[in-house]
Amino acid sequence: MAITLTTTPIYALPSDAVPLTATVNTAANFLRLWCVDAPVGSALRKLIDKSSAARVEIAPPNAPTAGGFSPGVIFNAQLEVGGRYTFVGQEYTLGVATYGGGYSNAPDAFKTETPIGSEQTLTVDVGQRMTHRLGCSAYGTAQFLVYV
Repeated sequence: MAITLTTTPIYALPSDAVPLTATVNTAANFLRLWCVDAPVGSALRKLIDKSSAARVEIAPPNAPTAGGFSPGVIFNAQLEVGGRYTFVGQEYTLGVATYGGGYSNAPDAFKTETPIGSEQTLTVDVGQRMTHRLGCSAYGTAQFLVYV
């Protein structure tokens, strides 16, 4: 019962499309992710602040079902501000109900979602751009740029 979130590249830089991959080491075939904390000024922080809930669900736009996705699928997350993003993840086994329903779109025909274990807290760190002016006007100056 462990979800791992990885970025590509490993040391992610702020972008509107940071590739994230969620992997599991259980029999889960479905995941849900919620963002619970994000840096000030980020789009996710604004969504959390506007929401009446303390978290916002994250799902790739091409998710097979609303709100969730399959483990191992790479999706682009909007992590455009440097800092630490905190997520909560839950693993599920997505399957078909025992009874298939007696008509089209019958509630008994909906796929079941069986949670595996409990929710887990996950963090993703995105590099923060920092610049510093070096030198003096008599000999010349340069900008020193690092991502921390």
